[in-house]
Amino acid sequence: IPQGVVQGMQGTVLINNQFIDEMIWRGCPGFTLITEKIDQKNIDRVHGKVAVIAQVAYDNYFHWHTEILSRLALLEMQAVEYDYLYVPQKSKFMRETLQLWGIPKEKIISPTSEKFAIQADEIILPSLVCNSNHGWTQFVNYVRPKLLEYVKNKLFKAAQEKNISNSQFSKK
Repeated sequence: IPQGVVQGMQGTVLINNQFIDEMIWRGCPGFTLITEKIDQKNIDRVHGKVAVIAQVAYDNYFHWHTEILSRLALLEMQAVEYDYLYVPQKSKFMRETLQLWGIPKEKIISPTSEKFAIQADEIILPSLVCNSNHGWTQFVNYVRPKLLEYVKNKLFKAAQEKNISNSQFSKK
């Protein structure tokens, strides 16, 4: 998306001040209400390509591993090049997994609030991997096994290379 704008903790991407419907969880249109109209003068400019993997429920351990990291896997599997990665990392497990993945800190744009906004030369927006119903249907029914396997292998191999013992991992 040339000259794309992304804002907030969930990485809401706007084109001409419009949401991209495919990037909103089905059954959860209300989340768009938290996106505020940002004054153009408050949007930071970023030169280069920014891949946006932030999304709703980014701060949940399950969604982080099954969706956020799976979107990162999509980028890697397709050899999509980017200069920066737009993703929140407020929890320790977020920072640790991005570090294990090999993402340098200087390549991460981490939003700090819903008013945080950038405009990049180009926004790269990988598809949602679990665009599921937020009602009674369980999310796990929509998880992509190949992506989860990729994420698991990537993190496990990186942990082995860094000689991280199993006792240092969370039970999750």
